[in-house]
Amino acid sequence: MALYTSRASWTAALILLAFHAHPQTLSSSRADAPLKEVQIAAGIFSRADPLPAWVDPLPIPRAESKAPVVVTLADTHLRVDHVHTAFVSRAIQVNDPAALGRIGQYPLHFVPQYQRIRLHAVRIIRGTESIDHTQKVDVRFLDRESRLEQGIYSGVVTAVLLIDDVRVGDTLHVMHSTEGSNPVFGSLYSEFAGWDQAEPVEHRRVTIHYPNGRTIDWRMHGDFGRRDIEPTVSVENGVTRIRFEHLSLPGVDHEPYVPPNYAPYRYLQFSEFRNWNAVARWAHALYQVPSTLPPQLVELVARLRFLPDDDARVSAALQWVQSEIRYFSVSLGESSHRPSPPSVVLQRRYGDCKDKSFVLMTLLRELGIVATPVLVSTRYPRAPLKDLPTPLAFDHVIVRAQVGEAMYYLDPTRLGQRGKLSRMGQALDGAAALVVAPDTTNLTTIGTAEVRELVRNDLEEVISLTELGGDGELSIRQMYFGLSAEALRVTLSGVTPEQLKKSVIGPYERRYPGITLIGEPRVTDDEATNMVIMAARFRVPKISSEIKGDWIVRFGPKNFAGTFAIPPSLTRKFPVVVPSHPYEARYSLEVLWPERVSVVADPSTQSMDGKYFRFEISRSFRGNRARVDLSLRTKAESVAPSDLQGLLDDMKKMDRLLLGYVAVARGDIKDTGFLGLGKKSLQETIRSRLQDAVDRTTATIQSGRLQGSDLANAYCDRAETRADQEKASEGLQDAEQALRLAPSEPRPYECRASVLFAMGDFAGAVTDYSKALSLGSTTFSTFYRRGQARFYLGKLEDAAEDFAKASANNPDRSDKIYVDLWLAWTLKRLEKPLPTDLTARIQEDSRGEWPRPALALIAGVISPDEMLDLVNRKQGDEREMALAEAWFYLGQHYLLHNQPSEARRAFANARGKEITMYIEHVAAGFELKRLETLK
Repeated sequence: MALYTSRASWTAALILLAFHAHPQTLSSSRADAPLKEVQIAAGIFSRADPLPAWVDPLPIPRAESKAPVVVTLADTHLRVDHVHTAFVSRAIQVNDPAALGRIGQYPLHFVPQYQRIRLHAVRIIRGTESIDHTQKVDVRFLDRESRLEQGIYSGVVTAVLLIDDVRVGDTLHVMHSTEGSNPVFGSLYSEFAGWDQAEPVEHRRVTIHYPNGRTIDWRMHGDFGRRDIEPTVSVENGVTRIRFEHLSLPGVDHEPYVPPNYAPYRYLQFSEFRNWNAVARWAHALYQVPSTLPPQLVELVARLRFLPDDDARVSAALQWVQSEIRYFSVSLGESSHRPSPPSVVLQRRYGDCKDKSFVLMTLLRELGIVATPVLVSTRYPRAPLKDLPTPLAFDHVIVRAQVGEAMYYLDPTRLGQRGKLSRMGQALDGAAALVVAPDTTNLTTIGTAEVRELVRNDLEEVISLTELGGDGELSIRQMYFGLSAEALRVTLSGVTPEQLKKSVIGPYERRYPGITLIGEPRVTDDEATNMVIMAARFRVPKISSEIKGDWIVRFGPKNFAGTFAIPPSLTRKFPVVVPSHPYEARYSLEVLWPERVSVVADPSTQSMDGKYFRFEISRSFRGNRARVDLSLRTKAESVAPSDLQGLLDDMKKMDRLLLGYVAVARGDIKDTGFLGLGKKSLQETIRSRLQDAVDRTTATIQSGRLQGSDLANAYCDRAETRADQEKASEGLQDAEQALRLAPSEPRPYECRASVLFAMGDFAGAVTDYSKALSLGSTTFSTFYRRGQARFYLGKLEDAAEDFAKASANNPDRSDKIYVDLWLAWTLKRLEKPLPTDLTARIQEDSRGEWPRPALALIAGVISPDEMLDLVNRKQGDEREMALAEAWFYLGQHYLLHNQPSEARRAFANARGKEITMYIEHVAAGFELKRLETLK
């Protein structure tokens, strides 16, 4: 990042030799980073210097551990004075030939602009022999800028000690001092020193020396291992000495996928900054806005003033700095934290985070916008909350801008951001930030309104096939919002048309071998809402497969992939990061089967609300049109080690609910007969299928293969199917048997409630639905059905409450509209206004996919004739099924308008369709009985 000296990269000598706070990042220079030997000024590096008088060196202990690499001694002395010094005595024993490089090439990192290295001793200890290499060791000074390709030049030089003739069992002992510190921090001292590392440490000691009269606080950090190590404190000759010491530290095993805000390795922190206000005042002095603007900024401000409002001005200013000032960081000396003046940045047309933020802040203030620099950590976003006050907690600078009452945190180093400020992605949501202002007293947590909308990814797929077993067509439409839209926007700017085609078709080739693109992928960039839409069409050979007479089409929500990281082993010490949190993915699939496919199935919703994610699946199948809607929402940024098995179990449960295919049973394929003669009606097909279902369930029950709750579920399935056959009294016997088998589970109570409802026993149905809820039943369907029972029991207030709960527990699903219908006419009977969110959903698409027109009818947006016209545009069995519902909804409309005769006719038409498993068919019968009593 632009701020060079940070928790991840502090005083050069301590990076390696005093142990990093997060040792897995010790090798901060990549193996493939470009190497260049450099010359350093005389006096920057010296050999065989005597040990500092203030250091009391330790003898090298014997290695008790037989690990491949053992750190037998790690002794660090920190001296606070007019020139800060870090002395390190480190001994490493190698017991494995593969690790000899650890002592054969030994690196020392430092910044020649303000540091010098004194090499006191280099020796190899072999048995009882001590071989001195101090004067003869070959030292190469290498400029290894591991992040140069990212536009970051830090000025760090690596002094590599090349030690010849190293052998297994040897111990390398190096003693050196690093003098000097970054002058940008002034006189106040702040430093980190690692405690744990991957290898076992026989003797670890950290000592800090500072003059009396100065106050330096300390803290032991770490989320694993004891932090109650008490130091010894002594005062001698005007110097305070605080010493931390421990023997036989075990190595900390590396584990993948550790969350960035979790510290598996303990580390010490020292700071002379009294509070966060002191840090804020230090940083504030670095960001003094110039009294006069560079001419280029004057012209830009003049143009920005013509934009319609402050939101548009801030957005345009941000995009200008992001795109017009190239990101490049040269962090040498004080420039690690001190920004360059805007005039210099504009002249060279490049800058790092602090430079670009300074330019943006200057622009915004000139426009009358309250804008302030903000320090954050991109690598460990919330770690500063645990730290003592220190500038080293941060590695990045952004800008906070106030527009009206809203605060926006803007990152001028990002690219691809567009539109309104509220729609821009925020990668640092939840991070601890320090606002650079003289009145700042504490850290601020970055919070983004509607953050879920900025981390969404929606995928819509439509599959159509004209013949079973034939070729089909797949259409996709994927919507990227916020952060992912910005990332895609940047990516698309650098890809060729051929590369785009490969990236679009790639995820589907394994699922659908032989798939080919039809035409070109289409990209729509909605900059106003910061959304990018990718659409494409494919031809898929033999998209449906036959299995024992049934047919399936496979699918997979590719926008769910990679949501969770499952480590190779579930047995671990540290939590596992959820890499995409927060994240919300929605997936919908519509399959248009050949016309001879006809299925009658109510929409069904299943959900699971685990500790780490919520998943919901809604299925519907009407005629030849099948639909699946999925949603996945993460709930936590990391998974505790003890919860990994539970997460894996939840993911397997999600897979079982998902299935991954849409199926058409053999019985759902209509026999068209010879030349279409003898074709069964929809009603005949329904009766035949219901009886087939009863027969299959009966055979399963009688097979003796099921026991306990599985057998109870089979009885429940037959009970509800018999109710759909209008044989509710037989179904009640099955429901009672299910209750005897599983009296403590919700499912038997639900199925008995359904049967009781079909029989007109609404009070009994309410009791059983309530019992199912108390036993943990799925809240959506049970509230929905209990609301219907309460409706016909005459308890409209209670019914409306249940429908509202069902709607709230079933966001964005297709069957939510059915709940909305019942809620709407119930509220209208109560003479209550419709909720604003329901009114918004009605107006959103009043003439859209069925049953939206019915909801618009109840709300008075469209007329009965308009609704029937929309339904009659459908064809075949889908039209018949929609009419069975439409006549019932029309009856409710007429009741609300006090037209009982019209309502009676509509309910009779609904019953006449004989779609017996529809709630509308059953409820139309109740309405007709009630109307008869009113004559």
